[in-house]
Amino acid sequence: MGGAALKVEGLSVSYGNVAAVREVSFHAEPGELIAFVGANGAGKTSTLGAIVGLVPAAAGEVWVDDVRLSGMRPERVVRSGVALSPEGRRVFARLTVEENLRLGGMPLADRGAVSAKIAEVLELFPRLRERIHVSAGDLSGGEQQMLAIGRALMADPQVLLLDEPSLGLAPRIVEQIFELLRRLNQEGMTMLLVEQNVAAALEIASRAYVLVQGRIAAAGSAAEVMEKTDLAALYLGSEADR
Repeated sequence: MGGAALKVEGLSVSYGNVAAVREVSFHAEPGELIAFVGANGAGKTSTLGAIVGLVPAAAGEVWVDDVRLSGMRPERVVRSGVALSPEGRRVFARLTVEENLRLGGMPLADRGAVSAKIAEVLELFPRLRERIHVSAGDLSGGEQQMLAIGRALMADPQVLLLDEPSLGLAPRIVEQIFELLRRLNQEGMTMLLVEQNVAAALEIASRAYVLVQGRIAAAGSAAEVMEKTDLAALYLGSEADR
């Protein structure tokens, strides 16, 4: 598993007259895990959405290695090596675990590659193997989060974006999810992690960015951000979400 470099320059996102992301620039080196933290409405989810083409960018450019993603449709972004595990998991409730995974593997070249990737995902998530023929809507919240991450991994991405993977999960499940993210990163995958659980995110990240009102307010190593940023003040109150 190899990671790619991610570069975002001057990214802006607006919803009507409301600016959600304002000239955000950052980068992630191959194999680096970057954390994005900030209050609800800071622009984190909009930033991820713009990177993968789900949200139109008003300005700015996104690059993975030497491939310019700006303006690409989401399916082309996935084929270029970038996959998103979205906030709220968004699994296909009426489809089985296996069917959800196969949908995630659609960018792969052939059926054999899809089957091989499913086997890899089930090695990462043994619980999904036990639930392989169960409808996703009947899974627990933790199982659905495993499925959402597994579905993103099915595209064999070089850059994995994760939006609030710990949201609504029990502490024991959160530990399992973050241990898996650490393992994937150690194997070389580039990762961008948006997370309200600041302590957990900064524990596994190498660097971090703090978003406030759509702008990057602080950046540095995970340790520097934890030490120098008044995170308690940052999370007091929130603006209109995204």
